[in-house]
Amino acid sequence: MGVLVVEDSEAIGKMLVQVLERAGFEAKWTDNVEDALSTAAEWIPDVVLLDLHLGDAPGIEVAKKLRKSAATSKVRVIGLSGDPPAKAEQKHLDGFLLKPVALAAVVEAVRG
Repeated sequence: MGVLVVEDSEAIGKMLVQVLERAGFEAKWTDNVEDALSTAAEWIPDVVLLDLHLGDAPGIEVAKKLRKSAATSKVRVIGLSGDPPAKAEQKHLDGFLLKPVALAAVVEAVRG
């Protein structure tokens, strides 16, 4: 199962990839909206772990664009943030984890 981690903190992004790989997933990390969308379109992950507060744009924009693309519309999107998403944003997410989050909870959420 492939997991795309979209997180603007390099330390957190790399840590999540490492944890997911140790749990048996194939994982890739990007730190911005443009790279997230291009990687998702080329690779088609099963799950996207999405920081909702990216440095270059709101992370929810990634979720919206993934939903609009036929190739990625079925990808599960799990939001990550220190603040719960607004109700209007929740419809674009398949799950949400509140930061700081236990690494075991991340693995469990990805497994579904």
